[in-house]
Amino acid sequence: MRSIQDALGDIGTTVHFVPPGCTVVAQPLDVDVMSPLKKHMQLNCAQAAVLNGLPENSVERRRYMFDQAMLALAAITPGTVRKAFDRAGPYFGYTTSNDVQGMLDEASLLNVVDVQLNDIESVQGVISGGVHHTPAEAIAM
Repeated sequence: MRSIQDALGDIGTTVHFVPPGCTVVAQPLDVDVMSPLKKHMQLNCAQAAVLNGLPENSVERRRYMFDQAMLALAAITPGTVRKAFDRAGPYFGYTTSNDVQGMLDEASLLNVVDVQLNDIESVQGVISGGVHHTPAEAIAM
């Protein structure tokens, strides 16, 4: 292992090894979100393949995989994602994902409004897309 580190060091790369059991902290979504997502996807695909068979052409297969991915994604709740980040620890000086969410809510459309002062339709399009549910007129600077 030392020879690999030395070879990488010769080309200006530094290697740091992560101790076992740290993945949940370094990659909270990998452990708490992607793993359940993959399990849901495998289960959905297996059940659909048994019940309906597999699509025959590439267009149908792509659509099939997209549909299965969306079904699996629907099983992942916002609470699951929040829990993943809460387990990983505090970010940006905040203690929980609720604090981070509050910070994001406060700033969510301010940049959009600043950049697009003359384009109310674009702001309303973003708002109606679910990013923020407050009418554009009510956004205070």
